[in-house]
This record gives sequence, C-alpha cells and structure tokens, in this order.
Amino acid sequence: MNECKSCQLPNSGEPPLILENGWMVNHYGGKEGYLGWLALSPVRHVMSVGELSEIESKALGISVNRLDRALRAYWPIAFGEALDRVYVCHFFEGNALGDSESWHLHFHIIPRPVSFPPAWWAWNIASASMCSAFPDTYSKGSKEFKSRCRALMDYLRSAVVPAA
Repeated sequence: MNECKSCQLPNSGEPPLILENGWMVNHYGGKEGYLGWLALSPVRHVMSVGELSEIESKALGISVNRLDRALRAYWPIAFGEALDRVYVCHFFEGNALGDSESWHLHFHIIPRPVSFPPAWWAWNIASASMCSAFPDTYSKGSKEFKSRCRALMDYLRSAVVPAA
C-alpha cells in the first residue's frame, strides 16, 4: 500500500475533504480535467467496488448525491451558469503505461456546464478539456485556477459535510 498514490493523497498538497463513513474528495489532478472535476475515493485502501463494506457502499451513494447537489448550487453563484450534467465515472485503467496498480478505487465526479457544446459531452469531455478552445474560466492553465479551486473546495467543505 505504500505504492498507492490515493493512500498518499492526504499527506500531499491541500488536504482532501473527508466525508462521513470512509470517503474523501480531492480536486482531480490529471492532465485532463478542469475546475470542478473531482475524485471521490475511499479513505482506506480498496481496489474494487466489491471490496467496499456495506456502510461504505451506502455512503458512496449519499456522497455522490451530496456532491451533485453542492456542485449544482455552486455553479450559478461562482460562474453565472447552471450545470447541465454531473457525470459519475469509474474507469480504473490508470495511465497509458498500465499504472492501474498505483491508484485505488476512485470515482470521477465531472460537472458539465450548460455552455459546453455537444461536441464536448460525455466521452469527449476529457479531450475537450485539453483543447485550445476550452474556456479559460474552467481551464487548469488559467492564472486563477488555484484560487478558484480553493474556493470550490472551501464551499464543498461547508456544503457537503453534515454539521456535527
């Protein structure tokens, strides 16, 4: 498990958002992606959905629901537009070198604003995020990306984690 990059995430960079019943959320850090693209992972080392406990399995659905609602509430406030979809994906292929073993189970939570054209929908969203026509507002290359990302994660901390 020392090789697992997901297990190492809480000790690197900004702290993840820890949810109830064993889940955490980080802003997705892959080369593709954009502002709001999240990674939802179990806190403990788990390699497949079948390894989740019953409590973790139930909490997965609740976590996805809360993240969807929070993203949909945040988008009009922060960007002046609504979200059309919030994709939830689990591919687990790793990188082109077959690096699946260095990441444990995680789900991509991908918001899609209404302004994104049909050519960027669904399966095309990852490649679209790396094209030159992608809006600077959401781009990882923008000067404001880190501050916007921090603002989103701060919002999620207050909106997703139930009050104690």
